Amino acid sequence: AGFITITTSRLGTGVLGAVPVIILGSAIERSDKREFANVNFSTIIMVMTLFGRRTKPEPEFLPPRLRNKRVPVTSLSDVFIRSFAIASLTGFCEELVFRRIVASLIYRFTGGDIITALFGQAALFGLGHASNGTSSTENGIVTSLQAVNGLWFGTLYLLSGGDIVACIIAHAIYDLQVFFFTWLAANEQIEYAESKYLEPFDNETTRELQQVRTPRDIVQKCKKLFFTFDYDKNATISLSEIRKGIAYLALETSMAAPPQSAVDAAFK
Repeated sequence: AGFITITTSRLGTGVLGAVPVIILGSAIERSDKREFANVNFSTIIMVMTLFGRRTKPEPEFLPPRLRNKRVPVTSLSDVFIRSFAIASLTGFCEELVFRRIVASLIYRFTGGDIITALFGQAALFGLGHASNGTSSTENGIVTSLQAVNGLWFGTLYLLSGGDIVACIIAHAIYDLQVFFFTWLAANEQIEYAESKYLEPFDNETTRELQQVRTPRDIVQKCKKLFFTFDYDKNATISLSEIRKGIAYLALETSMAAPPQSAVDAAFK
């Protein structure tokens, strides 16, 4: 009974223990480095595949065969509950396996070497997150990030006196914020881009487009991409947003992205 009891002390340790990994994950998420952007895009795709849209797209954004059909949407509460369930189960299983069982086995086979056990379980935890069909660069980033997370969770396990429940709570909180807030941010960005796309150009922009005589379909595609890349929603595009957008677009279309130096030069 003591193993599964969540006390105030365990909860507090778990909450504090989640802070460093959340900060690290957020720093990677904000980065415009192409390798990190690719990892972030993969996370977005996974979360949107799991939970879907929170609002029905306007007919213009749906294939003709789906425009008169019911399109499933997912509520905020439903996504939170499902994210909580997945995060709790993942936290329980992975902490029990890696921080308790794997670490204990390494500790035993190395004659009580706690440092080897700590780093060994972290390395195996990182390797356990590698994926088939993913580039070596992306796998390298993911496994390295998860190895660092595993090292921190292992340290938390030691600092808490071998309390696996505190580690489970910290791990579950980290996964919960990844699932829930990634889904929330992705939906907000999609809805913003769609709403801005449907707004007509102002008179000045319309006159400028008429002067350059750009085909309408090209203009509309560029407009959609512009607001899709406008992550801070201020109707301007920064170099950082362009870097992320090009990386995402290349992955989505399975095309090779231009060198980042070329993107930077074109932006200037």
